[in-house]
Amino acid sequence: MVDHVKLLQVLVDFAQTLVRTYRLDDVLPRLCADVTGLLAVDGAGVMLEDRHGDLRFIAASNDDIGGIEQLQVETGEGPCVTAHRTGTAVLIDDLETTAQMPDFTPRALAAGIRAVYSFPMRIDDVNVGALNLYRAAAGSLDEDAVTAAQLLADLATTYLLSVDAVDRTTRLASQLQQALDSRIVIEQAKGKLSAIWQVDVTTAFERLRRHARDSQRRLHDLAADVVDGRLDPDSITPAGPSALHDRR
Repeated sequence: MVDHVKLLQVLVDFAQTLVRTYRLDDVLPRLCADVTGLLAVDGAGVMLEDRHGDLRFIAASNDDIGGIEQLQVETGEGPCVTAHRTGTAVLIDDLETTAQMPDFTPRALAAGIRAVYSFPMRIDDVNVGALNLYRAAAGSLDEDAVTAAQLLADLATTYLLSVDAVDRTTRLASQLQQALDSRIVIEQAKGKLSAIWQVDVTTAFERLRRHARDSQRRLHDLAADVVDGRLDPDSITPAGPSALHDRR
């Protein structure tokens, strides 16, 4: 039986984490530890698909379980591999009674694992990984435990979506800041060249931009050299036939 009060507390704790800054490699080990205590299993692990479509061990409740997770990566078979491939839960109450997974099963039994339960992690219709539970003794999960385990697998998937959204937002903010910083430098260079050449800022900018193109340099880098005094304004290519008559 699942302790529903404890389950609610786990859900509340993780929901609060969603509105704070966090690292996925901190959250998933914590989830594995909470699942182990909540569902009365001996260990839990999370495996995720990498950008090449291969499963990778990400987190586990302890090093022994981490070894079992890695074993599935090495053999290419196991409940996690199957749950990830099919998108459905894999519930193996007793590894000694299954003829499946000939490479994984004997090594898992030798490591003291008797029962394994894997729950897919999905984003829409795309399988991205699995949450895996392990027991040293044979036995089935009751209906409440199965429901709770899939709920927690879905919760872990929510973290993936949240991390991706945070990463996208952070990258966008960084790009916007870089664009703003670049614009400031360019404006400073335009003003400096306008004063030196005694031309309007539009003409100064056109000459600066033409020189960046002709010299195959980034406009921002050229402007920064002007502002910092690393580039002699007289070395900048004139912007056109009338450029020799800009000064007034």
